[in-house]
Amino acid sequence: MERTKELARVNEYLEELTFTDQLTGLPNRRFAIQQLSDGWKRSIKNKSNLACIMVDADNFKEVNDNYGHAEGDKVLKTLAMTLKKNIATGDVCRLGGDEFLIVCYNIAPKEIIKQTEIMRKAVEDLKIPTGDGIWQGSVSIGLKLGTLFAL
Repeated sequence: MERTKELARVNEYLEELTFTDQLTGLPNRRFAIQQLSDGWKRSIKNKSNLACIMVDADNFKEVNDNYGHAEGDKVLKTLAMTLKKNIATGDVCRLGGDEFLIVCYNIAPKEIIKQTEIMRKAVEDLKIPTGDGIWQGSVSIGLKLGTLFAL
């Protein structure tokens, strides 16, 4: 009985390692791909919308190049938490580097546009000290909303 509980804990820990970005604590690329696959199937089955938001931090490479990876990591952590805090619906995942993907299910077009704009403004308000400079929050965003069952 105790051995079974221990194995369950180890399996849970391994699953967390498999699907979690170690820097930001967000779900990682592997999780994002799984969510897209599941979302695709769910959207077809339920005849509902699926939205994908790609977010890329502007001028992030300059932070790493000028101030080092520790400062870049600070920017990524803050950006990740800002994205997560300011999108009401969806899974925020870090794909790698300064790229994030947000997958939202069964959401109206006007609502996802509204939420994306709220998130963008929250990032724009960021001013993160980096070395002797400041990373002014700025991101490039791509949004795709589809009704997959119509394909």
